[in-house]
Amino acid sequence: MVKAIKKTAILIILTSITFLILLGIFGKHGYMVNKQIAIENKELEENISYLEVKKTALENYEKSLTSSDALDDIALKLGYNKSGEEVYFFPEKADSTVVKNTDSEIVQKDIKTPFKGLKTYIILLISLAIIFIPYLIIVLIQITVRHGNRVNNLDERKGGYDDYDI
Repeated sequence: MVKAIKKTAILIILTSITFLILLGIFGKHGYMVNKQIAIENKELEENISYLEVKKTALENYEKSLTSSDALDDIALKLGYNKSGEEVYFFPEKADSTVVKNTDSEIVQKDIKTPFKGLKTYIILLISLAIIFIPYLIIVLIQITVRHGNRVNNLDERKGGYDDYDI
């Protein structure tokens, strides 16, 4: 009776420990969820820093466009000139390549749904399986070994009749 109580207590303690470990790893506030949040946080911080650099570049570009020299350059490129100036246009080379700025668009990445953690009852079932399946295997092995010992003992008891002549 005491032995059965000890076994039950050990199984309950092992199941509780396994449950708490699995909950700490795969639970809603566990290691895996926090790792996923950290990765997502890092990606968002990189995106924020990229957008801040882009914002600064656009502000500088805006300031350069409002200066009088920049406005004069733009007017000359469009074919306007001040009174009394002569403007000469040179043809562009045929092999010149135009580089198009594709940075003006922000590409939205598809954000995959993060790992939210396993439900508590699933973690409990997994911890019960981790503890009780090996326990059942050990019990079955013990039963088969005991059964084998009983068969051997019966064979030894029967074996003494060969010496007698009938």
